[in-house]
This record gives sequence, C-alpha cells and structure tokens, in this order.
Amino acid sequence: MNQTQSVPVNASSRLAMIERLSGLGSLALWSLRAHLLLLLLPVTYLALSNTLTADLVDPQRASFLALARGLLFISLPTALVAMFFVRLGQYALVIKPESAVRQIGADIHYLVARPRLWVNALPVVVAMIIHNKAAIELKASIPALNPFSWDKAFINLDRLLHFGADPWRLLQPLLSLPYITFAINIAYNFWFVLMFGLWFWFAFQDRHSQLRDRFFLAFSLTWLVGGGIMALAFSSAGPAYLANLGFADNPYTDLMAYLHKVHTEVIPLWALDAQQMLWDGYTRPDVDFVGISAFPSMHNAIVTMFACAAWSVNRTFGKLVTAYAAIILVGSVHLGWHYAVDGYAGIALGLACWHVAGYVARWHDCQPWVEAYRARLHG
Repeated sequence: MNQTQSVPVNASSRLAMIERLSGLGSLALWSLRAHLLLLLLPVTYLALSNTLTADLVDPQRASFLALARGLLFISLPTALVAMFFVRLGQYALVIKPESAVRQIGADIHYLVARPRLWVNALPVVVAMIIHNKAAIELKASIPALNPFSWDKAFINLDRLLHFGADPWRLLQPLLSLPYITFAINIAYNFWFVLMFGLWFWFAFQDRHSQLRDRFFLAFSLTWLVGGGIMALAFSSAGPAYLANLGFADNPYTDLMAYLHKVHTEVIPLWALDAQQMLWDGYTRPDVDFVGISAFPSMHNAIVTMFACAAWSVNRTFGKLVTAYAAIILVGSVHLGWHYAVDGYAGIALGLACWHVAGYVARWHDCQPWVEAYRARLHG
C-alpha cells in the first residue's frame, strides 16, 4: 500500500519542483529586462575602454572568470563581514533579540532560502563584473593613452584655493602624530569594506525599489565619468609619485618623508605599501598594474555618493557616512594620494551623479516592464 501511494506523492513533488524552477526562470527573465538600464552603463564603460585601448601595443585585459572569482571570494566575504558588524549594531541598539545566535541563524536562513533575492541580485552582480573589467583595463592604460601632465596645474590650483599654501601643510600641525596618521590610514582602507558592504546590501534587497536603482545608476555613472573620462582627460599621478617622476620643486617631499619615517620607525602604513605596489606595476612588466590616476579622487566621489544614499536610508546612517566622507577627504591629502582639488572634484562629481541618477531612476521606476517585474517579485 505504501509503495503504491509513494508514486503520486513523488510525482507531485517533482511537478512542484518543476513549476517552482519554471517560475524562477520566468522571474529571472523579467529581472533581466527590469535591470537592462543598470547593465547599460557598465557595458558602455567597457565599450569605451575597449575602443580607447584598441590601438595600444599590449593593452591589459582582465579575465571575466578571474573577476567573478574575485567578486565571490574577496568582495562578497568583505561585504558579509561589513554587514555582519552592522547587523550586530542593530541587534544591540534596535532589534535586541533574546538570542543573537538564533537571530543570526534566522538572517542566514532568510538569505539562503529566498531564491528571489538571488534572482533580483544576479543582473547587478553581472553588471559589477563588467564594470570592474572596464575600470581596471582603462585605468591601467591611462598613462599610455595620455601621459601624466596635469600635476603641476593641480598643485598651482591647490595653492590658489588655499591662500598660497599647499593643503597638506595646513593639515600637518593637527595630524603629524604617527598614531593619528595610522588611524587615518585604517579609516581610508575601510572605504573598500564600505563599498562592498553597501553594494551587496543594495544588490540583495528583496524589493526592486527606486532607491536601489538610483544607487546602482549613480555608482556606475560616477565611475564612468570620473574613473574613465575625467581621469583620462586630466591625467595626473598624484603627490606620492612626484619624486619618482623627477618632478622639479616637489612640494610634497616633506610630507612623504614624514610618512616614510612613520612607516619605518613607528608603525607600518598600508598606504605606502599600496603606493609602492602601484608604482612597481607601472614600471615593471612582470608585475600586474592596477593603475595610477589622481584626478578626480574616486575615493571621495564614491563615498560622497554613498553618503547621499545613506541619507536616503535614514538620518543616522547619513550622518555617519557624511562624517566618514570628511575623514576620506582629509586622508586623501594627508596620506599623499591626492591633491585637495582631486577631492573637491570627486565630491562635486558624486553629488552630480547622484542628482542625475535620481531623475533617471524616477523615470525608470514608472516604466511598465519595471512595474510588472516588481509585481512578480513581491507577489
């Protein structure tokens, strides 16, 4: 009797599984259509990069597979760590669960057991891989396409805006203690954690919202304009590399001497190791080259855009990210990465792209194919 009854039960289970997979497949197609606009900017960025670098003798090309592995094994774990600590803060201050362990288990189950989250996230994950390929390849090619030539102009503009002084000298009386410099260096590197954390947080939301569209549109547009067009047009190396380039009357000699003294005699500064790594990539063919480009500061541009997004989430988050953006602006100058005008241009760019993305996201949110996808996703 049991064997006779098991056949229809198993058949029913298989049928239910097929229907569920078919439903997810249909939802994935709707998701792709609803995210086409978000895919357009990275594809445009990649097309621009390929066009500009096509005539170079040995243009750098990044593997899609390697980028996907990096996203899976580096970016995603970094984002999960960031979101974990944010969640712990929510447990302590907002949710206050009886058992943090059970709450974490419920959070993990929610993420794993909701395939709709993954269907909603997949197009923007693909967009991120395309975007990374474009950004890496174009940035690495900037010196070959347009050799560094704007550093002197930016030094002079810095002095013009700061009453004849180099901005780092105005900061030095406040920051020239080794452990303050070290703390700023840690904060500066935390930018990557914030970037991956926010990016995946928006990607894996269970709603297709206007704010989510605006975030990804602004992110891609900021990189396309700032990391692509502006970086190429105003090619500059930045303060850390002036001595290596044989720059006459280098006004950053004393700053770099201070940083190297802290690095060798007191406490290691990751910024100097990173700067040396980039220089090795620029000068040695046996080392992978990520790229050197000072103007505009993409650290400042992206964190400004993040601050705008954070204000749209809630006021407390907005205040925290805005305060962090101020630290990034100071750190970009103090650590020798950028001229102050690089940071100012980055801030203006981040604000402008967030503003433009708002108009586009509002238009996109009203389109019938987006509304149809949202109904299926939330239904």
